[in-house]
Amino acid sequence: MPEAPPLAAIGFGGSVPCGRPGRRARRAGKGPGGKVRRPLVRERIAGSGGGAIGGRNGELSREDYGRFVQHFRQASPYIIGHHGSTFVVVIPGEVVEESELLERLLEDLALLHALGVRLVVVVGTQCLTDKTLRARGLPPRYANGLRITDAEALQAAVEAAGRTRAKVEGYLSKTASVPMMRRHTKGDGEVHPPGLRVVGGNYVTAKRLGIVDGVDFEFTGEVRSVLCSDIKQQLDSRNIVLLTSIGYSPSGQVLNCNVYDVGLHSAVGLDADKICCVHLGDIDKLNLRPWVPLSDAYEFIDGKPEAAGEGSGGLQGVSRSNGRCQRINAYLEKPVNPELPRSVLACILACHEGVNRSHLVDAKVDGGLLLELYTRDGLGTMISTDFYQGIRQARAGDLPLIHELLRPLQAAGVILQRSFEQLAAEASSFRVFEQEGRILACACASDLGFSSDGVQVVELGAFCVHPANRSQGLGDSLLDYIEQEIRDTKRRRLVLLTTRTADWFVQRGFLWVGPAHASDLLPVKRRCMVAPSRNSQLYVKDILPISPSEAPAGKRVGF
Repeated sequence: MPEAPPLAAIGFGGSVPCGRPGRRARRAGKGPGGKVRRPLVRERIAGSGGGAIGGRNGELSREDYGRFVQHFRQASPYIIGHHGSTFVVVIPGEVVEESELLERLLEDLALLHALGVRLVVVVGTQCLTDKTLRARGLPPRYANGLRITDAEALQAAVEAAGRTRAKVEGYLSKTASVPMMRRHTKGDGEVHPPGLRVVGGNYVTAKRLGIVDGVDFEFTGEVRSVLCSDIKQQLDSRNIVLLTSIGYSPSGQVLNCNVYDVGLHSAVGLDADKICCVHLGDIDKLNLRPWVPLSDAYEFIDGKPEAAGEGSGGLQGVSRSNGRCQRINAYLEKPVNPELPRSVLACILACHEGVNRSHLVDAKVDGGLLLELYTRDGLGTMISTDFYQGIRQARAGDLPLIHELLRPLQAAGVILQRSFEQLAAEASSFRVFEQEGRILACACASDLGFSSDGVQVVELGAFCVHPANRSQGLGDSLLDYIEQEIRDTKRRRLVLLTTRTADWFVQRGFLWVGPAHASDLLPVKRRCMVAPSRNSQLYVKDILPISPSEAPAGKRVGF
């Protein structure tokens, strides 16, 4: 996953050689009919390669120490990367009612908090509210996927929210065992390990949804805003913020809102780094790829990507000048595709409104949230803005811009001089990152033919990112895109000749093999062109093939 440097970490499956496509990459091309079974974590761990980590009662056996250390090291980039980030985690009512699943999930959330993640947890009460109503002889009523909340249903929803809140708070108040704390903490006095601090309140403001298509939703609420400044103060104090589906109007009326809408507005209002929606498999029918670019995700809404994109004026034609909440609610009120699970819709809208990444994770998978967030390949589905948007093959009109972009590096001797005529001759081998008519990055991937060991070789050169954009990940996106294109062919070796920029590429899987002029890994014709006096060093990255069913370049992520 792109959140961390590619350290070949996949977690619970052994290391992956540099350049091997990960699970997101391997499954990214699956469409209808291509559903892949998602095994339980216990099955994955207990498969071939050494058995489960942990012995009787979950104790770690000495034979598993090495694997534990390996997995812990592989997770370290994500531990560092997620520290201080704000995550909104939405737990729907059907998961809350599964006590075993809920406890495992809350245990994982407690671990996330301990690792420095700022957590807002939104819990639903739909199942418990329905159960309460049926116990009183009252049938639950719905329209357009939303509850019709009359006075009795509101009372049941308020009761369910209180019981759910107490249930979650109670579990998060559990502390580590005293013997463990005595072993690993200082002091000889009485040990009382602190529980987590969970806070909540009237953070969700709402208004009545009203009458929609002739249906009076009574006390069903539409989220107006979330008091994000107050929530941020609690997060700054290392508290977990717990929200339910209950909102409050300015007049003091208690309203019953949709849990995903509360999570969506919270993530957008807080400028959260992620929104994570757990589920019980209701989205499996969509056969989602492990990574879905936002442009593709729009198609799930109404089959017309442009209908929700920037170019059409925003969601459902709502002007981009309007506030975020107004734009979101304008779409939520009358979704074009009412069959789309609300969790998926929330993830798409969150990314559309600026949340970096959205994740859908099956709650039935033990540790699924941790695997999704702390391994390279993840375990669920990630929806995000397009990493490769703006990357394309260079055109003749780009050549002056490419020439100007490369000029400072050529003057400094970092890359070889290329005349305008040489650029024109190599134009088809260049890939550029364009934004608003400007070329912000470029790279040349030249086919060198076969080396003496029979491998077809591609040389990466003229790799450059504009200085003002070097902290935005453009270089990673461009390199990844080029690797994906190479994987779509039978070319299997990517080489780089450099004297000054090796470190950046080594961090991305390139291996040093010695001076370029003396290496048999280069085709003879190219090797003869290398001046020994320049002492260029050769770095190599093997490119493994992919399945013919995989998505095209730019639609896969996980390398």
